[in-house]
Amino acid sequence: MGNSLQMILIFALFRWAKRKTNRAVGYTFLVSLWIAWEYFYFDAESEWSKIYSERSLLTGKAVGDLLGHKWDTPKALCVGDPDAIKQEMSLFAERFKDRLRISTSDPCYIEINEPGTNKATALKKIEAMLGIRREEIIAVGDDLIDLEMIAYAGLGVCMANGVAAVKAVADYIAPSNDEDGVAHVIEKFILNG
Repeated sequence: MGNSLQMILIFALFRWAKRKTNRAVGYTFLVSLWIAWEYFYFDAESEWSKIYSERSLLTGKAVGDLLGHKWDTPKALCVGDPDAIKQEMSLFAERFKDRLRISTSDPCYIEINEPGTNKATALKKIEAMLGIRREEIIAVGDDLIDLEMIAYAGLGVCMANGVAAVKAVADYIAPSNDEDGVAHVIEKFILNG
């Protein structure tokens, strides 16, 4: 598990997001507690909590007032309409810059982590555990949450359907995920490499 988000920042984010939600911006604030990869918690059932549960295969638990609980979580998440998420993403990033890492892994998600917590950090830990070199690592991704990982890997691969910022740091652009892009990368760089 990564670092736990600072409680004071979670509360600030909860309060801010709750005010935004009450203004019918179009998203629900969800807290994902990645404990055994089983549950995520939210205040009240909504269309978006159901959608997130279906996509993540996690069980959602309504807990009422999120501010009434103590959380020890490496990640918080806003889930909602892609247009609303796009609109709010820059506001989140500006309001909490240098205090939280604000990113996205899907047009419907705003991902919130501790600064310095990203997939490149995880790759570095795996690299050390396995005793391998950075040059031996292939990382594949398509969205902003993958940016640091793609930039760090010995071979950073972005899918053809990936976002422009990730494509810009990638060493190779693979076919889209709908065209079996990961299989293409495995075949090209591992099996036939």
